[in-house]
Amino acid sequence: METTQSLGCPPFPQQEEFQGLYGAITIPELTLQKIWSRKDFFDKNLFSYSRKKIQILKPGRWNQFEGPDFKEAELLIDGKKFTGDVEIHFHPNDWFSHGHHQNSNFSDVILHVTLFSPTPQHPPIFTSLGFCPETLVLLPYLNQGLEEYALEEALLNLQNRDNTDFMQAFLNKPEFEIKQLLFQKAKLRWQQKCSFAGVRIEQNGPEHTCHQMILETLGYRRNRAPMNAIATHYPLSSLVQNPPSVQELFSFQEGNWKLAKLRPANHPKKRLQQYLSLVQKNPKWPFHYLNCIQKLSVSKFSSQNTVSFRKNIGMSELQSVIKNQILAETISGTRFHTVVIDALLPIATVHLNKDFFNLWFHWQGGDIPSNVSTFLNPTNIINKNQPSCNGFNQAVIQLFIESQII
Repeated sequence: METTQSLGCPPFPQQEEFQGLYGAITIPELTLQKIWSRKDFFDKNLFSYSRKKIQILKPGRWNQFEGPDFKEAELLIDGKKFTGDVEIHFHPNDWFSHGHHQNSNFSDVILHVTLFSPTPQHPPIFTSLGFCPETLVLLPYLNQGLEEYALEEALLNLQNRDNTDFMQAFLNKPEFEIKQLLFQKAKLRWQQKCSFAGVRIEQNGPEHTCHQMILETLGYRRNRAPMNAIATHYPLSSLVQNPPSVQELFSFQEGNWKLAKLRPANHPKKRLQQYLSLVQKNPKWPFHYLNCIQKLSVSKFSSQNTVSFRKNIGMSELQSVIKNQILAETISGTRFHTVVIDALLPIATVHLNKDFFNLWFHWQGGDIPSNVSTFLNPTNIINKNQPSCNGFNQAVIQLFIESQII
């Protein structure tokens, strides 16, 4: 009887632990497969390890059974069309350690996708038929850090878990300990978001980062990747000088949108129309935003509760300026808050070198899973003077992730 190992398949789902910016993170190989399936990376100027240009026509059909991870992919490699399979690994040597070079199931592989680069001494991979597939090293093309992919993957599964046991253990802690823990975890989430914004700003500058991250946020998790591709292909200046239609932008990522079970309000065409309206009404919106937020000082209000902080900082007025003047009344509701807390405030902190953590913490919550917003309801933490806020929501998300219940 053949085992999964003799078939060239690992006996258990593969995962790797990496050292992230704020500690070790564990990423399953399944996450890499999802990144490939969604083309959730910069895919316009791909080159193999041997410096051959790669264009992805079709990433392939995700194979949940034995054999390569993706079947019937279509690629252009140095202009020549290839149709075949794609195999995903963390390390180049996984091809040999998993026995794929001896397994006929992998004889049609045309591309080996790895997270990390081969060493100079690493031999070229080959199939059982002697064909040598190209190797694509994915890490340089990722559009966010490994930590963000791991956190996002956890959030996608958050709604479907029973958190009763974890919640009870949390509620048994003294109130002062709960508050201290929430603040620490919120601070961690903030540092992660600022770190990600910093990488983007270093690569693309503050204006394009604003343009890029607001489009990604409008796409939310399911359609962040095609929104990122649109932002890369259509910089803000091109949208101002030669405004495309919504249909042109939508068609540019035809086949990459995730539309099943989407609420009408979240349809990419609606979100794209919102952004085109913003660009038309306020073509220099990133400059106006950064100029506005630069004048704000929030550090002296750090020790106050949310009600006092919002009153003393004039948060209602600030939100009105950002929503109505800078974003030109194009984005509202929880998505407006998500844009601010996930994109605009981290960008401002990094670019202006001013810590807006307190403003971010006390801001209203954005789009979050329902069990995050209700998690603290049984405690005395949320009350009349201390309503729910973004900082608490972000802290609970981090707690869920670290608890490994998701």
